[in-house]
Amino acid sequence: MHINPKLKALAADIMLLFGRVIFGGVFLKDAVEHFTPTMIQEAEQKGMFLPYILIPLSGLVALVGALFIIFGFKTKFGAGLIVKVLIPVTVVMHDFWNFSTPHTIGIEFDEFVKNLGLIGAAFILMYFGGGPITFDAKLKKRKEKKLAAKKGTILRKEMHLKIRQLEIGNANVV
Repeated sequence: MHINPKLKALAADIMLLFGRVIFGGVFLKDAVEHFTPTMIQEAEQKGMFLPYILIPLSGLVALVGALFIIFGFKTKFGAGLIVKVLIPVTVVMHDFWNFSTPHTIGIEFDEFVKNLGLIGAAFILMYFGGGPITFDAKLKKRKEKKLAAKKGTILRKEMHLKIRQLEIGNANVV
């Protein structure tokens, strides 16, 4: 069965868009939770330094990163923000090695591994960006058009100058 290459590319672009929105949505939800007393108390119980400042701050960073990813604006930077939040959260909040009961170890280990997967996905976005259905792509196209127009203007001016030089050279021959 033959699939139209343009249709196949469009389907891939749409899947990337959906994946990006879902991925960013996870952090949008989590970012909001960083402003709750429960999250701050949990961090305080874990012995986190200045949880009343760092937890809301990490929520703000996650919120900005999530929105950048969802809208495809500065996607690579947004993914980098998510990594900056996830690494310390993963190590401090899901320290399964510090627990003694198998049940708690299992829960924290699962959260730890899940966050490693999310870090990996953020690394992929940092490398590849958000794809063609993004503000980044739209801005890049606009910039390329302006550059092409500028190059076209320069080329026309150069051609006009060469024609003028030829006309002057021919006038001197006569």
